[in-house]
Amino acid sequence: MATWNTDNPKIGNTIAADIPDIEENLQELHEAVGQHAPGINMRPKFTFCETVSYTGGGTHEVLVGDTLTGATGGGTGVVVALTLTSGTWAGGTAAGVLYLNTRNATAFQAEDLNEGANANVCTIGAATVKDGIVLSPFVYHHNGTTEQLVYADLNVPFKFANLAVFDMSYLYLDDSAIVTAGTNVITASELIDSTTEPAWSAAKHGWYSGEDKCIFAVLTNWSSNILEFFHDGDYMAYADDIAELASTDIDTTWTDIDVKSSIPKFTTRAICQFYTLFGNAATESFWRTNGQSGSTGKRIAQASVGNTLVSNTIEVLSDASQIIEVKHAASNTSTASMKVHGWYFPSGM
Repeated sequence: MATWNTDNPKIGNTIAADIPDIEENLQELHEAVGQHAPGINMRPKFTFCETVSYTGGGTHEVLVGDTLTGATGGGTGVVVALTLTSGTWAGGTAAGVLYLNTRNATAFQAEDLNEGANANVCTIGAATVKDGIVLSPFVYHHNGTTEQLVYADLNVPFKFANLAVFDMSYLYLDDSAIVTAGTNVITASELIDSTTEPAWSAAKHGWYSGEDKCIFAVLTNWSSNILEFFHDGDYMAYADDIAELASTDIDTTWTDIDVKSSIPKFTTRAICQFYTLFGNAATESFWRTNGQSGSTGKRIAQASVGNTLVSNTIEVLSDASQIIEVKHAASNTSTASMKVHGWYFPSGM
């Protein structure tokens, strides 16, 4: 019979201080049920960032939360994270990478950056690039070469290196790097990105590519830049919606809408905005999960002479192929269109 460790995590403890108790109980759970326990994850908050390398930092040290302003162009951005790869702030030689968000409409350029009344706190040689994120502290149950809990006590900034044109790029726990590091602590060096889709592994209780555990995904635009997003809890919202169905006369036949270009492989749940445009007669619009046996579906909206353009924002569930279906109740010239606002993490991820 399992003997549980009843030490409660203490308020103010770092995650590292509580990992031994959690791991001990996880092992007891394995022995008690005679099989692998479900994944135990505490997901981070993922924050979209623009990145830029800086040099000449000092002697005023740049801190997280500072607002930096371009001395030449007037662009601004709030520091979410920064790395120090060489030099020191005290010596005026600090160099590394800035992770910024809450940017104004003015682009940065090759220029000095000011922080409030502090002039030339560092220098950048180019405009920012939309290729970064910052992860808040987290815990993941990683079932790679070794089954273990891995974690970060501090924010982890990460720059994507494999961004393609209008494509999904996935963030993974890099199993080989974790093995090499020989520690449970995750830094940017133990993360890796790839356009390779993960697959569900029942044995590992998660989405994996080989031994690498998938934990997030970003979508890029036609310039291979990460599309701005906002994440909280289970929901990931795009700053601007993604068109998946252009205005189409769909009539009374169920018509497929493939949403896989807008949502990651690991989810089937999305928030979509549907539009019904009145043509030459009134109509109702409906949606359903692809392949369901019910033929009625769920009502979206009704367009009529006095209400010519109707929209409704709805949470949808696709099938495993990430397809939903839509139709109109009458055959006429009324049209339908749809945009994706965001998606949800699946349970346990």
